[in-house]
Amino acid sequence: MNKLCLFLIFFSFSLVFSESPAPYSKIRSELLLDPSILRTTEIDTEHFIRWNEGRIQWMSDPVHLYTYSSEGVDDTEWGCAWRAIQTALASYEENVPGFVYLYENFGGREFLEKTAEELYVIDEEWIAPHESWHMWADPFVGQMILHDYGLVTELVALNGIVASNSPSVHQGTIDYTSFKERVEKHFQENGCPIVIDNGTYAMNILGAGSDDDSFFLLIGDPHLILLRDEHPLNGLYIVELDVSGSQISIDYPAVHHHFDPGSYTAFQQFGLSNWMILFSKGK
Repeated sequence: MNKLCLFLIFFSFSLVFSESPAPYSKIRSELLLDPSILRTTEIDTEHFIRWNEGRIQWMSDPVHLYTYSSEGVDDTEWGCAWRAIQTALASYEENVPGFVYLYENFGGREFLEKTAEELYVIDEEWIAPHESWHMWADPFVGQMILHDYGLVTELVALNGIVASNSPSVHQGTIDYTSFKERVEKHFQENGCPIVIDNGTYAMNILGAGSDDDSFFLLIGDPHLILLRDEHPLNGLYIVELDVSGSQISIDYPAVHHHFDPGSYTAFQQFGLSNWMILFSKGK
């Protein structure tokens, strides 16, 4: 093999390694939006009461919903769990950590491993969010963050563990009947927004209600487009489920402002699917 061939092989390998994605620990500059693009997160109470018609009987108070492309950061397609964590924190923290602060201080391996040791025995290799290009989070990451803020948490699996890059740890598996009982009790005792994740979409349960054989969930969904209008109920919908957890109906007043319709179709067989569910309450 001549020197030219060796050089070309070496040069090719150099290109591959130089173009490999670097680990992220900071929000990339191209994801920062015009600082004037700020989105309100507070739910319009008057419009909500008129729309609800008594279906949701118990809910978090106050309710602030954090969504894609808020606070001057474009996290479309990857930041839904971080937003769900913000929404959960907003019920307890007067100064809710901004998206950049939350991401840059609570996503790395060092923080997660240290905090996880206080709640679990982690005996497997796993990838922390900032060590992979997709910059993910999930309810496990949320549990570590809420725990660090001094909140009492419990991470459970509905029906079974969800496939994800997170450690396969939880504090119990529940069925749909137990889920309904847990959710009602949680909100009756002034619990904060629940973080849920099916391995693809992370969202919040903000409240619940029941009527005969139906169970209602108030969903706060962060998957909104940047160029949405100022609809007072952006990101909210009410899902009605039957006794098995299958969807009877969904009432989504601002559906045309949604980013990915796959998130709200995830509730069609909610009670029969696998979800990770993070409950948290006061200190």
